[in-house]
Amino acid sequence: MTKINKILLSLGVAITLIGIVFWQKPAPMEIIDVSVQQAYELIQKNKDNPEFVILDLRTPGELNYGMIENAKNLDVLTVEVQARLDALDKNKTYLIFCATGRRSSQTIPMMKKRGFRKVYHMSEGIDEWYEQKLPLAAGSRK
Repeated sequence: MTKINKILLSLGVAITLIGIVFWQKPAPMEIIDVSVQQAYELIQKNKDNPEFVILDLRTPGELNYGMIENAKNLDVLTVEVQARLDALDKNKTYLIFCATGRRSSQTIPMMKKRGFRKVYHMSEGIDEWYEQKLPLAAGSRK
């Protein structure tokens, strides 16, 4: 093999490796629908896990009815919702919910577009959580 052929072969291998590294598609988002009971069990299992985030997608006024312990609020009806989603760590695991599951269902495509890796969706919403009388954060009213 001539010196030029070796150089061309090396160059071809280098370009291929660069292409693999830079043009790989991100891993697809894992979306798992869970019942409120399954969500409760996930929360208990991940109580001390900083990589697990409970994301309450309701409006601030709806929070007055009761909140899940350690949930962070991200009102999906606000104009800043896209910027607030962009600010979140996409590699963490999220449990998302709203009142009934409608708004949280509509949020999943926004999260997918932004490259979130794993999302648990409490599809029945917090209204079902209240119905099942599952625990709420201290000071919550329901």
